Amino acid sequence: MNPDSNRWPACLLALLLSACGGGGDSPPPPVTPTVPLSVELQLPERTEAGEALSLSTSLGGATGTLSYQWDFGDGQRSTEAQPSHRYERPGRYTVSLTVQNGQGGSASAQRSLHIGHYKRLEGRDCSGVQLSGWCWLQPASSARWLATPQVLDARTAIAAGELGQLVHSRDGGRSWGLLSPPAATKLVEVRAQGEQLIVADAAGRLYRSSDGGRSWAARGKLPAPLTDSLGGRPRFWWLGNERIWANVIVPEAAPGQSPYRSVVSQDGGLSWQTLALRLTQVERNGWAWGADTDFADDLQSVNRWAYLSRDGGLSTEPMPLAAGRAVMAQQVASDGTIHRITLLRSFDSQRPDLAARLKLELSRDSGRSFEAQPTRWPQELLDGDVSEVRMDAEGNALAIGANHQQAPSRPWIATSRDGGRSWSELQWPQDGAFYRGALLDAQSLLLTRVTTELGNPDGRRAVTLQDSTGRQLTLQAPGELQGPDQLVRLGVDGLLLDYQGRWVATPDFGKTWVPLPGHAGYEEHNPYRHIRALAFTDARNGLVLSGQIGRSTDGGRSWQAGEPLSDAWNPPGASLQFVAGGLGWAKASDGGLWRSRNAGASWERIWTDALTDVVRADLFDAQHGWALTAFGNPTTCGQGCVSYHLERTRDGGSSWTRLAWPASGPASLLALGPQVLLVNRDAGPYTAATLHRSEDGGQTWQQLTVAGLEGSSEGLLRRDPQGQAWLLDRKAGRLWRSSDLGRSWQAMALPTDLPLLNDLHWAANGAGWIVGDEGLILATRDGGQTWRRQDSGTGRSLLQAFAADSETVWILGESNTILASATGGE
Repeated sequence: MNPDSNRWPACLLALLLSACGGGGDSPPPPVTPTVPLSVELQLPERTEAGEALSLSTSLGGATGTLSYQWDFGDGQRSTEAQPSHRYERPGRYTVSLTVQNGQGGSASAQRSLHIGHYKRLEGRDCSGVQLSGWCWLQPASSARWLATPQVLDARTAIAAGELGQLVHSRDGGRSWGLLSPPAATKLVEVRAQGEQLIVADAAGRLYRSSDGGRSWAARGKLPAPLTDSLGGRPRFWWLGNERIWANVIVPEAAPGQSPYRSVVSQDGGLSWQTLALRLTQVERNGWAWGADTDFADDLQSVNRWAYLSRDGGLSTEPMPLAAGRAVMAQQVASDGTIHRITLLRSFDSQRPDLAARLKLELSRDSGRSFEAQPTRWPQELLDGDVSEVRMDAEGNALAIGANHQQAPSRPWIATSRDGGRSWSELQWPQDGAFYRGALLDAQSLLLTRVTTELGNPDGRRAVTLQDSTGRQLTLQAPGELQGPDQLVRLGVDGLLLDYQGRWVATPDFGKTWVPLPGHAGYEEHNPYRHIRALAFTDARNGLVLSGQIGRSTDGGRSWQAGEPLSDAWNPPGASLQFVAGGLGWAKASDGGLWRSRNAGASWERIWTDALTDVVRADLFDAQHGWALTAFGNPTTCGQGCVSYHLERTRDGGSSWTRLAWPASGPASLLALGPQVLLVNRDAGPYTAATLHRSEDGGQTWQQLTVAGLEGSSEGLLRRDPQGQAWLLDRKAGRLWRSSDLGRSWQAMALPTDLPLLNDLHWAANGAGWIVGDEGLILATRDGGQTWRRQDSGTGRSLLQAFAADSETVWILGESNTILASATGGE
């Protein structure tokens, strides 16, 4: 249902009221003319839970005394003509009215009414109209997320976004507009050549436009998902014709084989061919360069120009390179001339001749042979180590490094204006240090410096941009207290900066700042940028778990800093649980288990030798709970050296008893009662999935047989308010239900062709939700008998669902997304 708060629909009742009489042989009484009665039932389609609702009728042509019988649908009634009623619980209600005239005439009508917590969603973007569907609580705008913008020239940039939107600027970042989207799905890459555009969505589907984005056509699909953009390295190339290159990752790669592939299409994406090299760069002339190792490795160890293909990757040849050298930077001219700067990685420390280590080479035959070019280097830098070099098509070059012969070592910056033939040192800023991804391009670099500017009264480190002319800019946009995650140059003075998902532009080197569309009104100035778990104790009071507990008293609309639980961000597997009486558990990042006795207002760590490294925890009620603990470090000696133990408490966590653990490794854990416990162990490379059940609190176990469970590799156990157990195969998209405390199981039907499923959550009255990757939300209103897709309005991965009731629901997604609904998502 899509309610409309500004429309007051009326139910018109035509009530025909008449009077009857007569008797014996007496003459009949005179006929009383029928007086028509019209009734309008004035009732909104939705109203806020907990607020008084006034109900009224508009009568026309009524005579005599009328009586009213109201039924509000929640067990309450009224005989008033214009009653006021308060619905405390959200839900769908049917309001009925019967009107009588006391002479045998009557008429009835009814109207549906939706009660929910709508006020927390006001002003937010929603997938439905008038605050229905799923609304964005964090961030406040659904258009927030953008992929890295692509700079076309000094004045033009374009970026693809969350809901299929494309934003672009043609004036160096001073103003931004929206292009028509090809589809309502998450776009992850966009490339442009003049008016020609091509975009790729999260599922690998390709769309082409020949009129600057005004119209689109579907054109093929990538053979596998795109790789992560490691270090900002390109993963998708297109030169405006039918040839497309991409780096993809194959999830089902054979054991021992790299999952990374480079592919090329010669027909605009309709068919694909796997290349022998690992693509790192494609030139405008169609040359393709490949790395000498997998591009998943450390960028510093990769020679990105080890192989060259002059036919777009179909055939390759190794590039000539002296032993011990690595290519640091290169520039390809339109005539095929190649300038490159190489570095001798190991050298004789007794003769630190940097001019011999850093070498400029020239190829006049398209890379078949290279000849050394003379290089002049500052004398004071001859003892230094070069760490990174950049060079552009105009011959500008920038190098950074450090002189480790001095104590302490001295970092340095050197610049060249003639393609690397001569170098000069730039002044090193006081208290400066190289920022990650230090060299932005051939004329600018990023540094961290101690500063008291822009809200840093304590002298915290800020990120500074310094270019080869000596200009410096502290990269802190208004409202930001730290440096950017990404930075893209747009011309000489233009910059595009990404602050953990918030993109802003400055067209004039920091004098003015312009938020990209959907990125204004930034409200995430809080520590909750790595949220791993979410829970609400009622419709208004909620908590999130990141490096600390965050609290909300307005249904998740805003958050306040709470109690720190650990020094690190929480890894996947962190959890929050509350039971009746206000008792709650939080599994923190350091493996500790924390307890709250007052609905999350304060927390105490449960200190015991048994709970040093908690893997899973499940709290059944205020007394009974279980925790799975691990001893050993699987990162150093594998899973074989890790032992797992089951711990049980009968007093809410104050004392613990160690019990046998039925599985050979970590598993999903679920309590169905004070004594009934289920454990699901996922299938491994050589083992089938198993399900164990205990009726004595975990002292003894019985292995169950569930048809189809053997191959389950991503099992998740959940319970619903009716005490039923549910087992979700996250990867295969299968679901089982048990109505007898886990003794027997029934397969339940789910839609087909599902992405990875991440969570299952139940509310009262048979309402439930399954969330997954690619913005998937499945909902049921009949206890899991049928499931239907809901429009989430996003392509992000959705990780956790939580419901206070059948209408008031929250969903936690990647990049700290929080969605909410007052209509159960409908």
